[in-house]
Parts: sequence; structure tokens; C-alpha cells
Amino acid sequence: MMRWSRNFWATVSLAGRPCCEAIRPRSDATVVGKVLDDIDDDILATLDAYEGREYGRIIVEVDTPDGRTVEAYVYVPARPAG
Repeated sequence: MMRWSRNFWATVSLAGRPCCEAIRPRSDATVVGKVLDDIDDDILATLDAYEGREYGRIIVEVDTPDGRTVEAYVYVPARPAG
């Protein structure tokens, strides 16, 4: 597992769901998180089911502390904000 950050995403609270946060594109923001290695198709299917139709899985480039850029899946709201 490695920590990552990438500009152009912001953490936001979702309207009507005070317990939940999501990431959204934003030009002046950074999200910090963790990258999990060795996630197979069965685990992805479980995560997809957990996130449900409210979120979609996309690929983003993330910057690691050691200076590498790697691709990773993130879940983002399926509906636009508002």
C-alpha cells in the first residue's frame, strides 16, 4: 500500500449524505489517499457491488511519494453535483 496525491481532485461532502464524502474534479485541489496493490477481479466486483450505482470506477493517474506516477482506480459519484 502506498500513499498518493494528485492535483485536480477535491474531496467534497455529498448533499443529503453527511456521513459520506467523494472526490470530484477541481483544478486547484489535491486528494491524499492510499493505493492498494494486488486487487483482483473478484475484489473489484465486491467493491463495485458495495459502491452500487451511485458511484462509478474510473482510472486516474496518481503521484507516489517516491516520485512515480501510477494508474489507479477510484470511485466517483455517478451523478453530477447539484
